[in-house]
Formats: sequence, structure tokens, C-alpha cells
Amino acid sequence: LFGQLVESPALLSRFGVSQPSCGVSLKGLFLCNRENYTCETIRLLPYRALTEPVPLLHFDFSKLRKLCASLGSWLDAPVELRAQEAGQAHLLAFWWELELDEE
Repeated sequence: LFGQLVESPALLSRFGVSQPSCGVSLKGLFLCNRENYTCETIRLLPYRALTEPVPLLHFDFSKLRKLCASLGSWLDAPVELRAQEAGQAHLLAFWWELELDEE
């Protein structure tokens, strides 16, 4: 699982955010979308990357026992996302890459 902080007013408006919050206060945040999960194809929307893509989690489905034993706990240590560009971090985009064989 990889993640990257991005700035995208267009994506915020798609989620019904009336005003981006500043700092850690969420007072200005209002979400119209009540779904627990949603998917957007970010490359189809205007955005600006603020960080480099960073590995967030690693899952190895070929080691099922180890994976099951790790449920409910961190599989990998938390990571720090360091901004490479100035701007407002509107969202954390994340995606995964699947390796379907051992090669």
C-alpha cells in the first residue's frame, strides 16, 4: 500500500468539503459523502503532489498465517510523509500494487 499527500481543491469539492481546514482543527470540515469508502481516479482530476509516494504497508498474501496473526496491529511501523512542495495537504491518496507471482 502506497500513499502520497496531495493538494486538490477539485477533489475536495467532489466530497462536499465546504472549506479546507487549517492545521489540526476540523471546524471548517463538512462532508456530504457519508460512504465509509470511496474510490476516485486521481489522475483524471487536477491535483498537485506535495510528497513523494511512500510505502505505507506491506501485505504478503503468500504468508497467510503471519498475515492473520498481524490482524488488529500495525504490520509496518508508521511512516512520516515529508512535504517536498509547499501547499495545503487536502488528502492522502493511496493505492496498491499487486504482485501476482513470485517473479
